[in-house]
Amino acid sequence: MKFELFYPQWKDRAVTFSYDDGQIFDRRLVDIFNKYNLKATFHLNSGTLDTEGFIKTQELKSLYQGHEIACHGVAHEYPTHLSQERLVQEFYQDRCILERETGRIIRGCSYAFGEYDERVINTLKNLGFAYSRTVESTGNFRIPEDFMRWTPSCHHNDAFRGIAEKFLHKPDYQKLPLLYVWGHSFEFDREQTWEQMESFCRKISDHENVWYTTNIDYVNYMNAARGATIAYQQALRWKIEQDDEYAAKAVENLNKWVQTCVGVTGNTNLSLAAGLYGYEFAIAGELLRDYGGWDRADFAAFQNWLLKVFYPANDDFLKRHHDTNALHYWANWCLCNIAAKMAIGIVTDRRDIYNEGIAHLQTGDTNGRLRRAIYHDYAPDYNFAQWQESGRDQGHTLMCVGLMGIICQLAWSQGDDFFAYDDNLFLRACEYAACCNYTNETVPYTTYIWQKQSQWGYPIPEEQTTLGGGKWIKRAIWALPYYHYKGIKNISDDNLKYTKIATEYVGIEGGGGYYDANSGGYDVLGLGTLMYAR
Repeated sequence: MKFELFYPQWKDRAVTFSYDDGQIFDRRLVDIFNKYNLKATFHLNSGTLDTEGFIKTQELKSLYQGHEIACHGVAHEYPTHLSQERLVQEFYQDRCILERETGRIIRGCSYAFGEYDERVINTLKNLGFAYSRTVESTGNFRIPEDFMRWTPSCHHNDAFRGIAEKFLHKPDYQKLPLLYVWGHSFEFDREQTWEQMESFCRKISDHENVWYTTNIDYVNYMNAARGATIAYQQALRWKIEQDDEYAAKAVENLNKWVQTCVGVTGNTNLSLAAGLYGYEFAIAGELLRDYGGWDRADFAAFQNWLLKVFYPANDDFLKRHHDTNALHYWANWCLCNIAAKMAIGIVTDRRDIYNEGIAHLQTGDTNGRLRRAIYHDYAPDYNFAQWQESGRDQGHTLMCVGLMGIICQLAWSQGDDFFAYDDNLFLRACEYAACCNYTNETVPYTTYIWQKQSQWGYPIPEEQTTLGGGKWIKRAIWALPYYHYKGIKNISDDNLKYTKIATEYVGIEGGGGYYDANSGGYDVLGLGTLMYAR
């Protein structure tokens, strides 16, 4: 799944540079960058400032103006060889000195000698660093999955070998390529490659479709691409703490999305993207509705963006399901689009759109219909109800639990009680999924027949005869149903036995993210313990 996104000013590719150590050769390199209007990040060792061969403290502000200053450790020591106390000192002291001497906030880093491990990464995160660069060149232009393990495209020596042409002529279907070049400025003097570097800079510069950026500006922008989760969490902090700074940041984030995301594109997975992120953005926006600092014109633009970018994709999938039979797609596809319709209807004040979602939940022809998503009810013999996806795998089954929880909560906020639907059907479905996933007990199973669409356009029934695999998956989904049924419906723990086990297994829920290989990432907003525990 993917969004059709752009870099700032509708640029479709980006270039950034990164240079370490802060030797006197940075002066000539900065001149070249400035000549061609390029942006770079310089990772400095504060302990070597003012020593022979290195930059002087007094020139930091002027020399690197327009570029980023980042940390490289006070003394350029191997991070993995340091004790925990020395590791903290190495980077915290470096950051403090550089911030004091430059008046800038420092949030970037690179690993001295390219050495790092999980302890080093976690320490830097705790110190407030937003990214750290490695020396492991990839040879490609992909957006990094983890900014604390930011692998550059290439060393500058490799950049001299035709990479500019390769980057500038990337096929259009390879979205948002990033060329990240790294090195040390002293290498140009040692290897007599100054002219090659200037030639490369000349070649890569002055292209209208390229965004030239520092490392931190790139990180900040791409973190906005996790905008729904970020905006939601910022909005919650505003609601709880009444600190307008959080609301202002959330609004800034959402406004950037409105300005840059013009559509949801791709193969059939676009319907998942439109559903999942459609409901998440809508919920974040609704939380901020009453924030006085959100310009009414910008809020209206946000509402219109949801209606133009997400809602049509939600509506099309539930009506047409990519020209397949109605039961071809698994329940999670349908549920996320139902959730998106409901949430978008709420934040845009479109009761008709909200009602479309509710109607599909009750009487729709897809597996998003409540009585199809929850396929078989074992009541009154057992306090269980089987999910349509239970015969597929447990990761997708839990995704359905999370999405149905969101749907029920959205409806609850509008005065519609689907938690209680069909004598607490959702509760029994939670109990079934929790027992399957977080105990070694057996549960009943009823064969599900999947109406898989053939390439010739007609259904091919496929039997799911046993429970799908995968167990002990951590997803931030359980607090919502558990605390609703326990705290609002006053359901006894005897009837919430397994949901309670699941809630305790996951523990205090964080926000959307990766808790294990099958945790679902950002397909849920999380923070259910904070929001629903009573």
